[in-house]
Amino acid sequence: MSNPNIKTGATIQAFNTPSLVGTTYSAVVSNATTSNALQKVSSVHICNITAATSCAVTVAVSNGTTYYHLLAGQAVTIPIQPVTRNTPVYLQEGDSICIYAATSGHLEAVVNYEQVQ
Repeated sequence: MSNPNIKTGATIQAFNTPSLVGTTYSAVVSNATTSNALQKVSSVHICNITAATSCAVTVAVSNGTTYYHLLAGQAVTIPIQPVTRNTPVYLQEGDSICIYAATSGHLEAVVNYEQVQ
């Protein structure tokens, strides 16, 4: 498993990954163990798509065996007030951004990231 040097990366590609958030951890962005790339997750946007009820969300980085929480049980209220995390997180090979909600079908997520190779 390699960890590319960001400064010498030949290619940088930008991505937006949308997802409907379920009630079990689901990988929204994954960096394959053989990618020879580094992914910089710039932001995670989570919006409540229901009209009346709040819903809790958990966002974590997984290395395949352990979850390291970025948000845990954060309430996402009505659609007017989305939850946004704008602190960059780097995913090495084998890492993923995983998200789950307290109630299925209430939240949508959009993850913005760059892949450096």
